[in-house]
Amino acid sequence: MLPTKKQLTEHLKEKMTNQDIAVIYGVKYQKIQQLIRKHKLNTKELRKVDKQIVYEHWYQGKVVYVGSGKWNRMRRSSTRRNLEHKKLMQDGLIKYKIVKEFNEVQSAREYENKLITRYRSLGKANFNLKYDGVREEISNRGYTSTTESNNKDKPILVWKNGSYFGTYNRIIDFASEVSDQPEKLLSGISLIIHRNWRPMQGNLGGYVIKYKDNT
Repeated sequence: MLPTKKQLTEHLKEKMTNQDIAVIYGVKYQKIQQLIRKHKLNTKELRKVDKQIVYEHWYQGKVVYVGSGKWNRMRRSSTRRNLEHKKLMQDGLIKYKIVKEFNEVQSAREYENKLITRYRSLGKANFNLKYDGVREEISNRGYTSTTESNNKDKPILVWKNGSYFGTYNRIIDFASEVSDQPEKLLSGISLIIHRNWRPMQGNLGGYVIKYKDNT
């Protein structure tokens, strides 16, 4: 059985990937792609791919994780740091909830912090990293020079595989979007910006990054 146009539209609004939808109906993701083309659905518009979302993961009626990022981050299990969290996602036991949408990364992160603070005070959101009231500042020890370290808060422009990916106020905002261990990416990002490194795989594979005022 395949989803109707109405069902498919709702799945896309819920930020589901084609693979997520395919699993529900027991088909290959290519079949979902065909249906999207058949119904002439605008996936970017329905998923609101330009928005930043704050989302929650629920398990057994309890919030276990709060996060933020682009539309496809909510259901991505590959970058989850906690192995139990990752397995629950892979086993289809996590329920997903979009709490709010924002135009800017910083606004989404601030709202995410507020939710995490609230839930942690109630003994929830146990899969989040340790928080002391707000998100801990992440060390930038990966930088190799004073000049690079001083530039860590400069806005950056990001492309992936030749297409514009987004603008970020800080390097750490981008790193946090593509990895749950963003501090480990900082030295690699520095090489992309300053040494023209072009990684082909991993979290930074296909990315080109430049400071906004240098373009």
